[in-house]
Amino acid sequence: MSKNWELSRFLKLNKRKVFYALKVCSIIFGIIPLVFLSKKLITNDFENIINLIASVLIFGVIIPLMIISIAYLEWKIKTWRRNKAYTFLDKCENSTLLIDSYLLKNDTKLYFTEELKKIKSKNLWFLIEVSNKNEVFLFPLIDESKNIFENMILFDEISAKSTFSDDELNKTYSLKELKNPLKEMEKDMISTENKIIEIKRNNL
Repeated sequence: MSKNWELSRFLKLNKRKVFYALKVCSIIFGIIPLVFLSKKLITNDFENIINLIASVLIFGVIIPLMIISIAYLEWKIKTWRRNKAYTFLDKCENSTLLIDSYLLKNDTKLYFTEELKKIKSKNLWFLIEVSNKNEVFLFPLIDESKNIFENMILFDEISAKSTFSDDELNKTYSLKELKNPLKEMEKDMISTENKIIEIKRNNL
């Protein structure tokens, strides 16, 4: 996967957010030198005007660009780690499992949108996330109309009402240890979905 693809994908997902972040950061950091600049103008002290103008450019343009660059680098590392782990999904071509993209943090301007994969066996979608230890875990999207954070709340509510442990409902896998991860995941997804249905039925 090329660097150009990663950058173009990042901009496609986050173009408006990048402009918004640049605008907010420029305003926040640009205010600092502008305050000193206004004082100099009021007192007719033009001795350090050039330095102050340079400070406005540094605080209002360069620093915001550096912040965006660091955020993009973090996004790129996460994307690389996920895509590396997602290679096992290539075997889904001969499987009945459904694979689709899931946009994380897409409904907020405070964070850049990240692209994950989700997988479906019967009627329930599961989000596929990758940990820092390169372990893959499946998280059930109990209500597709809600975002991941709202689903986490639903998951906690359901877990609290059940006799099942979180590990039974939220599976983690080490791809190096599994010969056929898709087969193992499909079995666990069906089991988890049945358990969630049972929990909901018992708490009606």
